Amino acid sequence: MIIAGDIIAAEFSTGTIKLLLIRPSSRIKILLSKYLAMLLFSMVLLLILFVISFLINGILFGFNDMDLPLLHFTGGQVVEQNMVLHLWKTYLLNGIST
Repeated sequence: MIIAGDIIAAEFSTGTIKLLLIRPSSRIKILLSKYLAMLLFSMVLLLILFVISFLINGILFGFNDMDLPLLHFTGGQVVEQNMVLHLWKTYLLNGIST
């Protein structure tokens, strides 16, 4: 959130926003590109977080249990899911709220 707020505020404080605004690009295009850059940056941070947590979990608890299935109770049935895919889904869905 700090980086997202600073990405525009730094442009105003250094005066470089004037250089962007005198070009033929519209303000929407400039703000949209900054928003997309922030989304890409957050996805890279999410990927780094996933890899680091995967490695720390493997070091502390061992990598040999990663192929165990996750049993999930949905709609009166027990559904078997892949643990790594479930973790990815959880990370990505929680990353949207961020």
